[in-house]
This record gives sequence, structure tokens and C-alpha cells, in this order.
Amino acid sequence: MDQDVDLLAQRVEKQRAKLDEEATLLDMTEKRVAAAESDRQSAAREAERLKTRAKKAKRDARRLSSEAKRAQVRLEAIDSDHAQAVKEAKSRGKSVAKRQQKLAEAEGAHAAAQAETSSAARPSSTRRRAPSSPTSAAKKTATPRKRAASSTTRKRTTKASPRRTTAKKTG
Repeated sequence: MDQDVDLLAQRVEKQRAKLDEEATLLDMTEKRVAAAESDRQSAAREAERLKTRAKKAKRDARRLSSEAKRAQVRLEAIDSDHAQAVKEAKSRGKSVAKRQQKLAEAEGAHAAAQAETSSAARPSSTRRRAPSSPTSAAKKTATPRKRAASSTTRKRTTKASPRRTTAKKTG
């Protein structure tokens, strides 16, 4: 029986060693479970945070996309307005040059008309005597035709002849 007791004692020791080994393994596994749970919670928080950031990034991307579209539309409108303004400025420049030319012509015609009226208003004592030669008489008759032709031209270029007449009466 001593042998049976010794065998049973060996068996108890063997089982105790296995139990200790399993208990150690269980302890290590429980620690691993706790660490894994902590890591899982941390990863879940990180995943949720990134998910929230992704949603926010999508909203921001949509917002920025719509802002970019609005900016593009605004840019196109501004480009169109600029092109129209350049075109209008050229047109206005031509119009101003044309008006300046017309003003210069009108001022020239006005000055000529004033000179003509002032020469007609001079005293008759400064007139020349009529020439007695037939050649000078021909020249004399040619001069009124030239004056008539030039006065017709003046009438076409200046449309303000009634005003000059009115201005002459008041002056």
C-alpha cells in the first residue's frame, strides 16, 4: 500500500503541476483578454472618431465643392463683364474720338462763319474798285461761284446755322 500511496502522491503532484501550469496560463490569458479589451475599446473609439471625421470631411468636401462651383460661376460672370466692359470702352473711345472730330469741324465752321460775318460787317470804304479789264471781270464772276460752292459745303457740314443767325442777332 505504500506504493499505492506513493503513486497517488505522485499523481497528486503531477495534477498539481498541471493545475499550476493551467492557472498560470489562465492568468496570462486573462491579462491578454484585459489588454485586448482595452485595445478593442481604444480601437473602437479611434474608429468612431475617424468615422466622425470622415463624415465631417465629406460635408466639408461638399461645401467646398459647392463654394468652388459658385466661385467658378462668379469668375465666369466677372470675365464676361470684363470682356463686355473692354468692348464697351473701345466703342466709347471711338465714339468720343468721333465726337471730338465733329466738334472740331463744328468749331472750324463756326470760326469761318464768324470770320465771314466780320468781314462782311467791315466798312464799305475798304472795298476795291471794279477792274476795267475784261480778264478781271471774268475772274470776278468766277469768284461768286466758288463762294456759292463753298457755302453749300458749309451748310452740309454744319447743322447749327440757325443758331449762328440767332446768336448773331443777340450779339
